[in-house]
Amino acid sequence: MPADNTQIDKEALQRRWIAQALGEPQRALSLFVTGSQSGGAQGTLYYRLGLKGIEVAISQDGLRACLLGLPAAEAVEEVTELLQSHGLQDLHLVQGEESSAVWIEVARGQAPVPTRATGFSFCQPGQPDQTISADELAKISADLLQLLLPETIDRGRLEESHAIVALPGQVVGRFTVEEPGTPGQDVFGRLLHPPLTLTQSQMLPGPGIVAVPPGEWQADRYGYLSLADNQLAIVTPVHLPPDDLHAYWVVLDRQPHAVTPEMILQCLQDQGVVNGIARERIGQLANLVRKGTIKRGMYIIAQGTPPDPGQEAQLEILAKTTAKPPAAKGRSLVAFAEDVQPNQLVARRTPHKPGKPGRDVKGQPMPPPPDTSHPVKVGKGVRMAQEGELEEFYATVAGTLKLANDELSVSSTPLLAIDKDVGLATGNLQFQGDVSILGSVQRGFSVKATGDILIGGQVEEGCVVATRGNISIGGGVLGRRTKVVAQGSVQAMFVEDATMAAGRNIVVERVNRGRLRAGNRVMISGRGSEGGTVVGGQVWALRRIDLSVAGSPEGALTSLAVGTNMAVGVTEEQAEKLDRMQRFLEQSGKQMAQLLERLGISRIDPVQIRSLIQAASEQRRKVLLHYTRQLGRLAQLHQQVVGELQTIEEQINKAGELEIRVRDKVYPGVNIRLGSHQLNLDDVHKSVRFRVVGGELREEDL
Repeated sequence: MPADNTQIDKEALQRRWIAQALGEPQRALSLFVTGSQSGGAQGTLYYRLGLKGIEVAISQDGLRACLLGLPAAEAVEEVTELLQSHGLQDLHLVQGEESSAVWIEVARGQAPVPTRATGFSFCQPGQPDQTISADELAKISADLLQLLLPETIDRGRLEESHAIVALPGQVVGRFTVEEPGTPGQDVFGRLLHPPLTLTQSQMLPGPGIVAVPPGEWQADRYGYLSLADNQLAIVTPVHLPPDDLHAYWVVLDRQPHAVTPEMILQCLQDQGVVNGIARERIGQLANLVRKGTIKRGMYIIAQGTPPDPGQEAQLEILAKTTAKPPAAKGRSLVAFAEDVQPNQLVARRTPHKPGKPGRDVKGQPMPPPPDTSHPVKVGKGVRMAQEGELEEFYATVAGTLKLANDELSVSSTPLLAIDKDVGLATGNLQFQGDVSILGSVQRGFSVKATGDILIGGQVEEGCVVATRGNISIGGGVLGRRTKVVAQGSVQAMFVEDATMAAGRNIVVERVNRGRLRAGNRVMISGRGSEGGTVVGGQVWALRRIDLSVAGSPEGALTSLAVGTNMAVGVTEEQAEKLDRMQRFLEQSGKQMAQLLERLGISRIDPVQIRSLIQAASEQRRKVLLHYTRQLGRLAQLHQQVVGELQTIEEQINKAGELEIRVRDKVYPGVNIRLGSHQLNLDDVHKSVRFRVVGGELREEDL
């Protein structure tokens, strides 16, 4: 729901009003505030415009036009024609007594005489003699805005909601007029309606409300009547979700109303909807509204065309695998197949098929998802043959087929294959080689290896899974006492409360209160409503974090940090130490400032301090010596911590460019850190990336 339904940008409206009269684009006007050189009242807002070598300024109220200096006598006629061609009337290109040597008035309009009014009453639309109390309207409006303003409408709440329908031309408010005013005109000759001078009310007309002399306010569009912050407005009944793929007509009143299809089409036009408009359906729904037989709800009245996602590249292991490998976007991190033979077709890769762009209801193209597939590297004991668009992989020697980090090879590394859960029947596993587990790792058990580990199920509470290679987990990793650690990369469906660390990358679909550390990147990119989310906990990476949603509407404390762990000698514990050091510097800085204030000096100056002590009385000297010793100790510790902090920052900066990318949104309660820079977010940020540029933490649109 666009913000312009509840507030109005008066400056933007004035700029457009002046630009239309001049016949110039709005961007050609620059706004400035006059000073003493203007020749008129100081502090007046003007719009400035360059025209063929001259500069003209129009006051924001449209009542005064000035030139920057008078033209030469021989050019007066040409300048007059130029100004007239831009709509200015009743020109006088002669310097008057009130004009300054800089800005010369060349046209003056006539201000309207205000209408004096007292009192304001809200009217029931369509029944102008029936009033609505301000309290009742404010309560209905608050409920209305809480329902319609969020990106996602609560359908359960919608069934219980109510709103006041207003149609174009219906009276929605009325002043008691004491003395009617007279109209004026601006420097372009346009009529200026007399404004209302309100002795009691400070009401303002918002979007969808027009003032009709002498003292009525009418709706000029179909929608719901809203009162917020002393502004009466019409809220559109059309709701657009963030993806702009659909437009909904939100019906909140079951009473019959004379709504026409044209009114709905105007609402769509106001929202910028031009594509996929269901005109026949709009006509049917409008007929139900007129009869009073429609139910409260959301009705699709425009629908865009979603992009065709195409087909992601798929690697199919044709040899019999020991466990079903997890797949993330068509890509498995680790897989095994035993007893392959020379010249056996062991795998086949179907290439990425690009999709087709779609178009949203605003007519904007919606690109298909990019190709995120990785090429398969051919390792030892494997050859690749091209068969049309397919890539086929054959074993050249006998052994165990292995997929690890996008590389296919036939390995001679020993493989321990477990066709069930790791639990009481197997005990803890410790193996010099690769491990493949068909089931899960049950509560409290451990799996340790020197090679790659594949787990078809999940890793439960209190487990430890560790290796020098890579780890792929088909399910989730659960529990506060659970640890999954690899010197290579780690892949899983989700992490909940557990700790996960990788020397290279971490690839998961979602994180809930987890603690993740990666020596390169963390990629959180799942499907569905919870896909790509991090809610609570800490995510650390050396270079980059990619995700869709960080935090939650409830403000779950979530930390995203890049460049402050593992490689470059900065571990998670050292990062926590970094926090403590920064907090100490803040506290010690405040304490030193207090001591300097007690000493009566502004900075640490040994000569000045000695002079103070020598000039003080005996009792005062003892107090000053005490403060001085405290100041000296604090200053020494402060300088020591500053030096250590600089050393850590130099290490961090060697990590290269640091970045956090959030594709959808970041909620309040999320802490962002890149290197030694950090930011605590207190509002929602959408589709952003955070990075350090020129020593500053910057937030940029994606």
